[in-house]
Amino acid sequence: MSFERAFDELERATCPAEQFLCAYDLARSAALAVVLAAARPRARWQLWQWLGRIAPELREWAEYFAAHDEVAAVAQAGATAMITQRQADDFERGVRKFTRECAKRLGQASA
Repeated sequence: MSFERAFDELERATCPAEQFLCAYDLARSAALAVVLAAARPRARWQLWQWLGRIAPELREWAEYFAAHDEVAAVAQAGATAMITQRQADDFERGVRKFTRECAKRLGQASA
């Protein structure tokens, strides 16, 4: 799985909420790739819980993104004004770092 196309979409975001949601989706995709590469979980745990258990070195990231679940849900429901440009920028930087960690774990040269 290459994350380059997702990064391209992230670059085209036109407002802080869109930037945040693109970054959030990218983080979830990267986490899911790590989880699926390790195992096909049967239990219905949340993605971030699975990630923390399967890849303990990514546990802090899993906690970070789990803490953003509510913000993402509210933004997806249409309350986009609550996300500032700074929040979106900070979150995107985190997602980029996290995605690089996932790519490294998956054996990709770069993400």
